[in-house]
Amino acid sequence: MKLRETARNWLVQEKIGLLTKEELINLADTYIKKNEDYPYWIQKISMNESIEREPRLDLIMEPIIEKDCSLVVKIMLNLYNESKLDMYNLAAIAHNNVSFIGLGKRCI
Repeated sequence: MKLRETARNWLVQEKIGLLTKEELINLADTYIKKNEDYPYWIQKISMNESIEREPRLDLIMEPIIEKDCSLVVKIMLNLYNESKLDMYNLAAIAHNNVSFIGLGKRCI
């Protein structure tokens, strides 16, 4: 998965509650620490700055779609199978993101 798609996945996870804002920032920070060269937008994520109008990263401009949902569902299932996400938390995420079930191609 390319970095931009990986970052989009992080942003989707943060949007639905699988990652906290701090965890999202930590992922970006870790990437920066491990890589000498990185795109400017990863630093924006790291500093909790707006990524408005950034292709594939602005979830308003490019809403979450089935492809995004399928990646997140795999992560959720893995977390559940590893007992890192229980039914209560899974239900809370679903309840807070009722539109996550999707209509047509759009999920949230």
